[in-house]
Amino acid sequence: MAEKKTISADAMLANHEARIKVCEKRLNKFDKLAESINDLALSVKEIAVNQTAMLNDMKEEKETRKTNEKRITALELQPAKNAQEIRQKVIIAIITGCIGAIVGAIMGLLLK
Repeated sequence: MAEKKTISADAMLANHEARIKVCEKRLNKFDKLAESINDLALSVKEIAVNQTAMLNDMKEEKETRKTNEKRITALELQPAKNAQEIRQKVIIAIITGCIGAIVGAIMGLLLK
C-alpha cells in the first residue's frame, strides 16, 4: 500500500507540474497582454497630447487670421479714404478758386 501512495504521490506531482506549466504559459500570455495594453495606453496618451497641441495651434491660427483680416480690411479701405480726401481737396480748391475769381472780378469792377 505504501507503494500505491508513492505512485499516487508521483502521479499527483506530475499532475501538479503539468498544471504549473499550463499556468506559467497563461501567465506569460497575460504578461504580454498587459504589456500590449500598456503600450496602447501610452499611444492614446500621446494622441491626446498631440490633439491638445493641434487644438492650441488652431486657436492661434484663428486669432492670427482675425488679426490679418482686420489688417487687410484696413489696407483695402485706405485707397478709398485717400480718394475721398483728394476729392474733398479738389472741391475745396475749385470753390476757393471760384470765390477768388468772384472776389477778383468784384474788386476789378470796384477799382475801375
